Amino acid sequence: MSAMSRQGVYCFGCSETMPATYVDTIRELIEGDSEAVRSTEILSGRGYVIKKEIERIGSIVLKQYHRGGVLGKLNPSYYLSLGEKRPENEFELLKLVRTLSVNAPEPLMWVTKGSLVYQGWLVMREIPHVYSLAQAEGQNDETLEQVLLQFAEQVERLILAGIYHVDLHPGNVLIGPDLTVSIIDFDKAHICKDAPNRLRDRYLCRWRRAVLKHGLPDYLAEYVCAFLRKNFALHEKV
Repeated sequence: MSAMSRQGVYCFGCSETMPATYVDTIRELIEGDSEAVRSTEILSGRGYVIKKEIERIGSIVLKQYHRGGVLGKLNPSYYLSLGEKRPENEFELLKLVRTLSVNAPEPLMWVTKGSLVYQGWLVMREIPHVYSLAQAEGQNDETLEQVLLQFAEQVERLILAGIYHVDLHPGNVLIGPDLTVSIIDFDKAHICKDAPNRLRDRYLCRWRRAVLKHGLPDYLAEYVCAFLRKNFALHEKV
């Protein structure tokens, strides 16, 4: 669990990398006039992010949570405190998936403002110089195969751990200069009790729909689906 720190209406969950000594720095960033930009490459999701270089920490991104749908138009950044808050949930999920050898952003601090009704932010270390799988169509076949294999292996680890990423799509799969694949945006991800094959099928349906929605070639779905079907057939025999 993260170390808790309170400051007025703010509550902070601090990692060992970014302890409570940085609380003032992050609060000033939230309350300041830094330009927030919507990004599908840094963190994705509905929220807006602020990039900042912080001494002794490096380059971080601060994501504010925004809801979508009809409620998002009426009240985009406020949530009711019903159980674990969204920033805390994503913070803990990111910590967990990184222990599974799944490449994901390093969570540094979560922040909430308010009690019964709250706003939320998540601080993560920036993944630099990346582009998304949705932007990778022009890559050669060998490069794409290497990327898709890494991605499929990481999804397999999530499934075996019972973790469901509810918004997995090509925009949430980032590729670095060395072709390292990272999965982002674990907001609303959760541990579920589905059997591995049932959870696999949920991922396959989700991934197929996402590839189709992005207007991307079928092979981006077929390669991943074939890999997971084959590997889980092997798991059943063990």
